[in-house]
Amino acid sequence: MSWRVKLEKRLAYKHKEKRHYKHLVAIPEEVLRKVGWSPGEELEWVVSGNFLVLKSVAEE
Repeated sequence: MSWRVKLEKRLAYKHKEKRHYKHLVAIPEEVLRKVGWSPGEELEWVVSGNFLVLKSVAEE
């Protein structure tokens, strides 16, 4: 299965006229159920080439 989502860029805060952003990806509920994740779960990311892999820290 595969899903397409958009990477969002949002202003997190401004400090001394400098803007700081955070980047967000919305994970569909169906995907969360499939992998057994819940809101607030701690995730780890691994960058491999041009792939970003997310995994639950609880799985370790």
